[in-house]
Amino acid sequence: MAPTTRHRSGGGPTVPSSRDASHATISDEEHTEPPAASTRQAHYSPPDRESSETTQSSGTPELTQDLNAIRLAARHAELKRRVLEKRRLEEIENMERELAGETPNNPVQIEDTTPPSRKRNAEDPTDRAAKYLKPNPPKEFKGQSLGELRAYLDAWQLRFGIYPSLSDKERIAQAATSLGDIAASRWLREPESLRPTTWIGFSEFLRDIVQDPTNRIASALRKLWRYHQSDNQSAREVLEDLARLREDVATLKEEERHAWEFLLALRPETQLAVLRELPKITSQELVLRYAERHEELARTYEGQRGGRRSQANRKRLDTPTDTTITTSQPQADTETKKDRRPRSSYKREKRLAGPDDECHLCHEKGHFQRDCPKRNQEDSQLSAPLSQANSKRKEKDEKTKK
Repeated sequence: MAPTTRHRSGGGPTVPSSRDASHATISDEEHTEPPAASTRQAHYSPPDRESSETTQSSGTPELTQDLNAIRLAARHAELKRRVLEKRRLEEIENMERELAGETPNNPVQIEDTTPPSRKRNAEDPTDRAAKYLKPNPPKEFKGQSLGELRAYLDAWQLRFGIYPSLSDKERIAQAATSLGDIAASRWLREPESLRPTTWIGFSEFLRDIVQDPTNRIASALRKLWRYHQSDNQSAREVLEDLARLREDVATLKEEERHAWEFLLALRPETQLAVLRELPKITSQELVLRYAERHEELARTYEGQRGGRRSQANRKRLDTPTDTTITTSQPQADTETKKDRRPRSSYKREKRLAGPDDECHLCHEKGHFQRDCPKRNQEDSQLSAPLSQANSKRKEKDEKTKK
């Protein structure tokens, strides 16, 4: 198609139309290499708002289309350059992985060479174990003892060996399903914002359920300092026991350890007083401050107690004491002792005999043995000779006196 020309009214030279100029510009852009397009874009600066409005108001629609075509071509060339750069970086990464002995995701195609053999299921061993191995679930941790806690944590560590890709949050979420009783209630009551997010923090949280951290550290230090191998204990067992005890004091700094050594060297009552006041043992200065305060209060209390004792002793000396009169007659002493015995006002009533009650002496009914008439007769017969013998003795005694 031949280009159309416009003639001026004055007969000047012919000028190509805007449509022909746009066709020429687009054809030039199509045959231009990407670096040239990027160079052109680097020198191109978009017009400001006022100039664009002036162009749109003064120019023709053909000129506006030409500017849009230029911008579109420049953008296409820039995107093409960035995509080419990205692909080259990916090829470099894949070639480095291939040289390191790994299997690249997209091997680089090189002429006169064969692509590397792709290893099938390169990342499958752990995934396959997680899918098909189903270990027994660990026992519940109820928060009763440290031994129970150690068994619980060891079981979950072995279980996580099958799932190495799990994060700490996922491990904690799975292990929390095996909590029971006190441990489960404590975990559920803990605000979600304060719950531990690492496995080590989760283990410390469970240890604090079994025993207060302060008491746990104190008992662990005492056992470490007093530990001795028993007769039936092997060297390996000693090492394992010491390792368990060191777990409770592993987080202590040097200053904190010195503070604990100083605290445990004090008297037991001073230790208890300091532990009640200090929630956490951090320095020797704090321990010394509260220990001296307790000793001062103890001296004040002892002084007040001693004053009360002295006043009580003075009152006891001022009051007269009752003197007891001793007599040589044993009968009077026994009477006073009898009078001091507590007397009960209860009197046991005698049961009356019924018509069916049988006497064990005469075997007749209607009375008891204590009321039996035969018994009274026998007693009178036995007592008669005794009374006669007593009267005769009295007579002899009187005669001898005369």
